[in-house]
Amino acid sequence: MDAGRRVEHASGSHLLVVDDDGETRELLSLYLRQQGFDVAVVEDGKAMDAWLADNTTDLVILDLMLQNETDPIVARLAKPAILKTK
Repeated sequence: MDAGRRVEHASGSHLLVVDDDGETRELLSLYLRQQGFDVAVVEDGKAMDAWLADNTTDLVILDLMLQNETDPIVARLAKPAILKTK
């Protein structure tokens, strides 16, 4: 992808970044915001669950190697009410 080219996406798209590495969260959210996305960031599955209890998102960008996760985090995301329906 051309670094200077803007990614086409639906206006008002909301993304949630879940990653336990602070630098990765920062870089991803900075890049995605520059592309025009509304971005929220959390550091673990517990924070993700709390955020999703009060918010909806179009897409979750998830670090599958999160530390200290015992429950299958992807299974929790399979709930239909989590992602917005259009």
